[in-house]
Amino acid sequence: MALNITLAGTIYNSSDIAIDANLQFFTYNKNNGLNKWSDLFVTENTQYNKNLGDPDISGQDNTLGVTDSLNEFVVIAVWINGSRDDISNIPGEFAYIIKELEGDELYIQDIKLGIPGAITCSNWTITDSVIVGESIIAQSSNTNETTYEAFSTTHFLYREYKNQIFSETIFPFMGPGLVEYDFGNGYDQSNVFISITGGDLEVNIQVQDYFGNSNICTKTVKIYYDIQLCFNSSPSNLHAGENLVITSCISGSTDKITSISYNISGTNLNGTNVQKVIDSFGLVPVTQYVTFFNGYENISRELSRNIVMENIPPIVDLEVISSPEDNNVPQTFEFAHNGTDIDGYIEYVEWEVWRNNPDSFGHENWSLYYTTGKLNSLDNWFYNFDNIIGDLKVASIVYDNLNASARDEYHINIECIGGGSASFTFFSNFDWSKKVKIINFNIKKVEKDFSLDIIKDTFKQNIVRIDWTNKPKKLLWKKRTKKMTFRYSLLDV
Repeated sequence: MALNITLAGTIYNSSDIAIDANLQFFTYNKNNGLNKWSDLFVTENTQYNKNLGDPDISGQDNTLGVTDSLNEFVVIAVWINGSRDDISNIPGEFAYIIKELEGDELYIQDIKLGIPGAITCSNWTITDSVIVGESIIAQSSNTNETTYEAFSTTHFLYREYKNQIFSETIFPFMGPGLVEYDFGNGYDQSNVFISITGGDLEVNIQVQDYFGNSNICTKTVKIYYDIQLCFNSSPSNLHAGENLVITSCISGSTDKITSISYNISGTNLNGTNVQKVIDSFGLVPVTQYVTFFNGYENISRELSRNIVMENIPPIVDLEVISSPEDNNVPQTFEFAHNGTDIDGYIEYVEWEVWRNNPDSFGHENWSLYYTTGKLNSLDNWFYNFDNIIGDLKVASIVYDNLNASARDEYHINIECIGGGSASFTFFSNFDWSKKVKIINFNIKKVEKDFSLDIIKDTFKQNIVRIDWTNKPKKLLWKKRTKKMTFRYSLLDV
């Protein structure tokens, strides 16, 4: 289908006088990619009349029809004197319009030329305030571009035409020809500056257009001195009773600092680096106070942080306090944990009895026989061993106020050691079903000898009984190995 669309109209100057002018058409067709500038035309008797299908405009290969200003459009550029695309030969008056086609074969569109105004410098931004060492950035959006309405259509005094998908330079001499900045060190085109001194800084912008117009505007930037508060503490594993050393690591404009002080756990200390002996365990609150001059006024700041002290675990020293006081096989014993904590206090104590059940190869196999759980009472602990035989351990676990713990053990052994050939039932509070020949109860040391009597009960069973007639007043336990040795034997009757 032949392209037969005619565009016609009259050209007027900025004073609304009909004049002859230069014209060029730019056709854009996204669908077939036929985007081109036409030849240069001059109006006749102030009028133009052109068919888009002419080969010197768009050509018959173009399928322009109904345009939508996004995928298909026609630009009509008009000017007098000079050149449309040569910035060294700028025209006197000019404009362009965008013509949308709506399916008609003839479009009458008059065009009025315009003159751009002088470029301004008021449309620019700059960082209002910065810290010494930060970048000051200026951005110019100054332009002499403008639009106006004439003959029911928008006229553009613009550098280019653009939409969401396309742009084309129409009048390259529009907009700022040169933008320069002066940050106090002379004009150049760099728009970034870093100041090393504080205070007010006047920044100038100079904007020039291609028509010889220029403007200078000024803005003031506030530049502040600043510091970053910081302090270090040592040692890293602080314990109660040790010296806490605080050292400053402030950065920034440190030469503007007028005072530094600290508060450590309620104690005020002046100086860049300070120290204090910490007597008790816990969090140590430290606050750094700094005053400095920011270029305009004195500023006070503070930085607080808790120094976490390292907890020293408690100490436990399990001790057997007393021996049984009856005349039977030793039963109830008294134990003391002797727990201490140098940077806190003992809050709980736990007692355990462990029993060894060796496997078939004789390897140790310890299991928990009894536990008290955590006890608030820190008093001595009493336990009766009459119902246990075998290899045993008593353990004391103490917990400080921060739940750190320490453990100590005492080893007790009740076992067979050989002897007579008869089988006997150990007749006391032990496991009555156990058949034993000899039973050994280990205690480290006794002061005097004692004897064993084998007696008969009414069931003709052999019963062991220890004669404590000459028992010592006190059994002495050797705490070095935490193991008691006291032995006795069952003999045949």
